[in-house]
Amino acid sequence: MENETPQPTVEQLQADVKRLEESLEYARNRVTQISERNEYHINNWRVRLHASEAKNDRRLEALTSALNDAYGNEAKFDHTHADVQRLILGALRIAKLKGLLSDGSAIADAFDASEVWGTVSEDSDYTHQGLESNEIRERIVREVTRTMASIQHHPLDPRFSEVWERATKLAQQHDLCEEYDTIAGELDIPTDHIVEYEGHVDVTFTGYASIPVSGRATRTEIRDGDVAYGQVDTDEVLEHADRYNVSFEIDETHITTS
Repeated sequence: MENETPQPTVEQLQADVKRLEESLEYARNRVTQISERNEYHINNWRVRLHASEAKNDRRLEALTSALNDAYGNEAKFDHTHADVQRLILGALRIAKLKGLLSDGSAIADAFDASEVWGTVSEDSDYTHQGLESNEIRERIVREVTRTMASIQHHPLDPRFSEVWERATKLAQQHDLCEEYDTIAGELDIPTDHIVEYEGHVDVTFTGYASIPVSGRATRTEIRDGDVAYGQVDTDEVLEHADRYNVSFEIDETHITTS
């Protein structure tokens, strides 16, 4: 008879199971360590990003204050200023790099810069097609750096205030607020202006009112509510409402700016 393959013993099987459990435990611990390390790096970058943003906000606040002190009472620039035109050029190039072709055209029309947009739209150096997102971001950063280096006055200069307010209103009128704010933010162009607004707010509310009632009725009618206070109407409630005890929540807002 041929030799039969010996069957593993219980001890061998138990040893195999133990080795498998140890291997799985090692793999589990390894994955946990990698996950914790990645989470540490992610949190670290979040902290750095937050600190960088806070530092940049402080820088812009200090710069705004200094520029207002220096030029706040001087005559305003208009949209023909060379720096405004250069910033428009940079903004339209960024719009194209972001793939906002139709929005870029609308922005150009709104800001009387259709000729500039025509030049940008035909320039093959400013395209997002076939590029990875990181490369697009690098090109946008380079354009921002170029643009800021080419102007004589910072966009936060108060002498530009009327130009930027007009630009923001035009973006509002053309439903381009989000796109405009994104591009303006790249170039430190202020967008948070005080504007006039009007509209209405829909609310749901509850309140408290103590309404006086009187009359004649049997005790059963009073107990069953079959008397005058069972016929209280809206006018009586509003007349006696305690305004300080009214609570409400806003359902919808319908606001337009001008």
